[in-house]
Formats: sequence, C-alpha cells, structure tokens
Amino acid sequence: MVCKHCGAPIRNTDECCEFCGMPVDLDEKTLTENENLKREAEYRKKLNNLVKIKYASTAFVLFLSVFTIGLYSIYWYGTRSGDLNKLNPECQLPAWGAGVYLASWIYMMFIQSDDVQPIIMLASSIFYWWLAFRVRKILRLYASKNISGSVVARYIAPSAVWTFLFGSIYLQSQINKMIQMEILAPKV
Repeated sequence: MVCKHCGAPIRNTDECCEFCGMPVDLDEKTLTENENLKREAEYRKKLNNLVKIKYASTAFVLFLSVFTIGLYSIYWYGTRSGDLNKLNPECQLPAWGAGVYLASWIYMMFIQSDDVQPIIMLASSIFYWWLAFRVRKILRLYASKNISGSVVARYIAPSAVWTFLFGSIYLQSQINKMIQMEILAPKV
C-alpha cells in the first residue's frame, strides 16, 4: 500500500505515513487488490522519475574531509554540482564554484604571504559558506515540490548552524535522508 499524499510505501498496520506524517484513511486500508497494484505501479513510476544523486556515507565524507584537510569538500561540490543543478533550474551552483574554491585553497596551503593570507582566508570561507547555503536552498526548494512545506521545514536541512559549521558533511547527510525519504534516487 502507498500513501495517497506523498506516494511512500506504508504498511497496513500504520496509522500515519512515516514520511509525510499524514494519517492513513480507513478507506485506504480496505482498497481492492487491483487498486493497490495500480498505486504500486504509479509509485514505481515515480521512483524511476526521481533525480539521481550520489549516496555517500556521512562518516566517509567526514573522514575524507578531515584526512585531506578540506580538499575533499571542494571535490564534493565539484562532483555533485551537475546533479544538484538538475534539481532546480532557477537556483543553481555555478560551474566555476569548485574551481574558485580550489584556487583559494591552493593559495592558502602553498603560498605564504602574511599581507594577503587573512584576506584570502576570509574570502575563501565566505565563498564556502555561500556554496553550502546555496546547496541547502537547492535541496529545500526541490523537496518542497515533492512534499509539504511543513515537512521540508522540519526535516530537510533544517539547521542553518549545521550548514555553516559542517557544510558538505551535513549536506551529504541531508541528501542521504532525501534518498531514504524517496525524494531523490541513489546514483549507482
């Protein structure tokens, strides 16, 4: 059986949908087998039409970000930007975003200039936060097209503080959550 509000699978014993929180109607529990098969076919069609994005363990992203001294975060933004841009044509990541961030990272790591380094470091940090909040906005806008606004506000990248502090690590956890909620599909 599938939820008539969000299309997520629900068990016959459920009182409400575990994804959108809407109550399950008694009529829905007594649907005929043909109606259930039709809904399940619609649900499978919905899953096939979902945007695919890479699933990665949050612990893996954290480990690589620390191990590479932040370089993996640049790679993360660069490799996810194409998929993220498919989510919302109105709000996109710039193609040059990861390149600018990489250039500032290289400058900070290898060029030691006491006069310019604080300025580059500040500019790099501001740009990193801009990228993180841009991705957060893209995820929330895409989710709001598929589920109700109150669910998005509560469950899809709700914390600006975590976005600010952990950037790509937090955002990957939110992408993983959206894959679990079947708002996105995992890219194989």
